[in-house]
Amino acid sequence: RLLGTKGKNIRDIEAKTGAAVQLQGDSGEAMRIEIGAENADQLLQAQDQAEDLVSKVYSDYDEWLANGGAEAEERGKGQGGTKRKASDKPGGGEFNESLELQECDPGFTLRGKLLGSKGSRLRKIEEETGAAVHLAGDRSGEPTHLEISAVSQNVLDAAVRMGGELIEDVYDSYAQWLADGGAAAGGGHGGGKQRGRGQDTGRMGKGGAAKGASKGEGMALRKVLKLKDCDAAFDLRNKIKGTKCVNLHHIQDESKVKVDLRGDGQSEPMELIFSEPPSNAAMEHAMRMAKSLLGTIYDDYARWQKERSGGGGAGGATRTGGERGRQTRERIEQSDFRHTIDIAECEPAFAARARLLGTKGKNIRDIEAKTGAAVQLQGDSGEAMRIEIGAENADQLLQAQDQAEDLVSKVYSDYDEWLANGGAEAEERGKGQGGTKRKASDKPGGGEFNESLELQECDPGFTLRGKLLGSKGSRLRKIEEETGAAVHLAGDRSGEPTHLEISAVSQNVLDAAVRMGGELIEDVYDSYAQWLADGGAAAGGGHGGGKQRGRGQDTGRMGKGGAAKGASKGEGMALRKVLKLKDCDAAFDLRNKIKGTKCVNLHHIQDESKVKVDLRGDGQSEPMELIFSEPPSNAAMEHAMRMAKSLLGTIYDDYARWQKERSGGGGAGGATRTGGERGRQTRERIEQSDFRHTIDIAECEPAFAARARLLGTKG
Repeated sequence: RLLGTKGKNIRDIEAKTGAAVQLQGDSGEAMRIEIGAENADQLLQAQDQAEDLVSKVYSDYDEWLANGGAEAEERGKGQGGTKRKASDKPGGGEFNESLELQECDPGFTLRGKLLGSKGSRLRKIEEETGAAVHLAGDRSGEPTHLEISAVSQNVLDAAVRMGGELIEDVYDSYAQWLADGGAAAGGGHGGGKQRGRGQDTGRMGKGGAAKGASKGEGMALRKVLKLKDCDAAFDLRNKIKGTKCVNLHHIQDESKVKVDLRGDGQSEPMELIFSEPPSNAAMEHAMRMAKSLLGTIYDDYARWQKERSGGGGAGGATRTGGERGRQTRERIEQSDFRHTIDIAECEPAFAARARLLGTKGKNIRDIEAKTGAAVQLQGDSGEAMRIEIGAENADQLLQAQDQAEDLVSKVYSDYDEWLANGGAEAEERGKGQGGTKRKASDKPGGGEFNESLELQECDPGFTLRGKLLGSKGSRLRKIEEETGAAVHLAGDRSGEPTHLEISAVSQNVLDAAVRMGGELIEDVYDSYAQWLADGGAAAGGGHGGGKQRGRGQDTGRMGKGGAAKGASKGEGMALRKVLKLKDCDAAFDLRNKIKGTKCVNLHHIQDESKVKVDLRGDGQSEPMELIFSEPPSNAAMEHAMRMAKSLLGTIYDDYARWQKERSGGGGAGGATRTGGERGRQTRERIEQSDFRHTIDIAECEPAFAARARLLGTKG
């Protein structure tokens, strides 16, 4: 199907674009389409058409699987080709209904969207309801429709409801697809990217090829956020709008996305409509801000319901500290700027609440005194807690938020270490032994072979111990599991230097653990260097743990100015990144292949991303690395990294083929099929092209004969 009769599909792409196109691999294994072109526009046209072709064939594959695959195909032959119906499937019965579908533009894969990967979306309806669901109709004229069959009316009703929701979701996608320009926008079929990982623009010219970097992203021109129903007395609509609609104006001002609130929540559902975004990033920013606002409002609603019902009860009461707590609660509720930090649960024996509060609530009071905000810790040890903050203005909120997140980070760094060192059990054992500290040799795996890795101390604002331990000690546990050694983070904040103690039953095990420990330390110090480059504690990202441990509900009831700082907070611009390259045979000349003629490849990445790119090392006397620095933004850094990895992916594919050719490789079952002399000539054209792209195609069942469907007769 991909190639068509006598390779017609591939030849059509070549004829329409002038590019060289070749299908590699066989049915039942991973295949790929390789493209070579003279310029970026030619490459992009061929890439679009090849991805559309892959998408169409794999839409057929999903339908083939959903309808029973090879087994159903054999059964159909035995029954003279009779089509399968929903009532023929397990779960089918005498209660039946058909849901008709409007036909769509052929460029939109309606059937593929309804089916989902390997029929997963219909299978979900069957599994959740017990009904049988079948996508009927074909491309020869019979209208597309969902057939639903069930053994009872209740089962049928449930399946019809879910089928209707699926259809509605697909038509929402279709409306968005049309709004994005439909097939003309180059995203017509949408399947190539899912099915294949494109290696973009291997050897690159300087102009134009960067189109490929943004291809397929598609700007979301309109999005709808459906709001949950609340009691009319709560007045949800006005809480969302804020005084003089300040909340919605704030989202619009900060994101440049139009925001409308529709419905009253009583006679018609309430919805937030987002439209006219300047970019996808702006749309996502507006959605995040709205969800954060709604999160805070819904928290208020839950408390409001509890108060109206006289709720609380044993074990569920919020601890607020008497009259002082009640006053703080009132201050927060009356604040125009609010934030909630949700804190993950930890073991009760760790007493997280007491550590967060400090002696007589000192930690919380310090934050209030330094910032002027109202701060309150809700919940109890051993359950999810939260810190709630209310402030008079955005700057005050941001300062209190920073300090609260730093506090959470420090406490949970201690928690990770407490867990890594044995938790409550070790604590009890320590008491019984007069408080003797645990050593690596005391742990399972410990023995007579020991080594200590000393660490340089860091700025106190950087949680060195937390970075070394990982969540709940996961990074040290990984070394133990992979080597069999025992690893312990020793040293404390009272003066003993921090170091890793490693103990093992043999020298080989010790050497392996020391190597992994050294790599861990190197990685942590790379993070520390980056942290310093980003401004250290002064940049507000000092401890890094609050965001992992707690989901912040940003700026609930918002004023118009300044609060958007919180939206970018904690992202931290990566000022320098290093991509270490794998070694290749010197004869392959990897360095010059990366640079390209007159360094065109690296110049292209720099021109398109505005990030400085340097190639260090020769791969022989010193390792080769790509150094990325001076990015104008994090997005630019990520763009440069993606372009470089795409370039390297194509080069390493070339290297694998080069090695195979030098060794006379291939062999039965592994040979690349290129179609004789014509295939060899196409292969040469692709290898000599300045602009190249590879579409990796996922494996499918051999019985589907994907290559034959791509190639057609005599591929």
